[in-house]
Amino acid sequence: MLFLSLLLLHLTHEGCQIWAEAMEPKLAELLGEKKAEHQAKLIIDADALKPIEPIAGSLVIVGGGKVLPDVIWQRFMKLAGGKNAHIVVIPTARKEADKLDLDEYLKKWRDRNPASVTILHTRSKEDANDPNFVKPLEKATAIWFGGGGQSRIADAYLGTLAEKKFHEVLKRGGVIGGTSAGAAIMSRTMIARGHPKPEIETGLGFIPGAIIDQHFIKRQRQVRLVDAVTSYPYLVGLGIDEGTALVVHDGSKIDVLGDSCVTVIFGPHGNYPIKIEKIYPKKQTDNKPNYIADLIKLTRLAQDRCQPTDSLSR
Repeated sequence: MLFLSLLLLHLTHEGCQIWAEAMEPKLAELLGEKKAEHQAKLIIDADALKPIEPIAGSLVIVGGGKVLPDVIWQRFMKLAGGKNAHIVVIPTARKEADKLDLDEYLKKWRDRNPASVTILHTRSKEDANDPNFVKPLEKATAIWFGGGGQSRIADAYLGTLAEKKFHEVLKRGGVIGGTSAGAAIMSRTMIARGHPKPEIETGLGFIPGAIIDQHFIKRQRQVRLVDAVTSYPYLVGLGIDEGTALVVHDGSKIDVLGDSCVTVIFGPHGNYPIKIEKIYPKKQTDNKPNYIADLIKLTRLAQDRCQPTDSLSR
């Protein structure tokens, strides 16, 4: 049976407490003999272990919740350009997106006084490949993906001109944000649904080297994300709780904003046991970034644990 360590070490990193979390009984049951057997058979492609590149723009990845702390909105608007922001809002994850009252839906955005805010929505890949449909993305400084079902976003935009334009916004220094389903869609290896066993589909891949889960503590999704990173141990698992945002900026720097925490999970592989940490927000001052962690370092650690010649214990 795969050995599970109880990590009780209290670490301090630039004023942020990072706690390694003791394993719960359900996790121990999950990572039993069948998982150990799975790990022995797992073959990792060399491309999965290539170092990730810094992100040109910024990401604001929110774990969901009905009312988000204002500090999250403030950071998103600041990264979007404030009063010069051109925001494209994508409600496609919502089941009722075809019937939205657009004026009511956009009011909360217009109240923040951006230069422009536009709805972009379709269920059709044909539309998503239409240059006229994606035109609002040409001048966008920010994109926001709303909550609902992440598969609806993938079904509409994956592999289309729209997806290409989303990535162009990021490459030219824009910000992409999203909550709930809009958070899950951020990773290429995407948890689409399932509890406690995750169903994996393909997301839009804005955050490299990671797999996202949302509503993390509120909906008790720890087992689900552990299962995902056990199958994909070269990816770092990022579980974002409700009312909380993981912000990636300046290439790879990470901040955590809001009411709860982000759980970082490294999957078991070879001689390496599962590793779980929690990252809590630092006190915000004048909405300035507080560097807490580094995405490249986190993904490198996950990849290093999968290197066939690496025998050091972490």
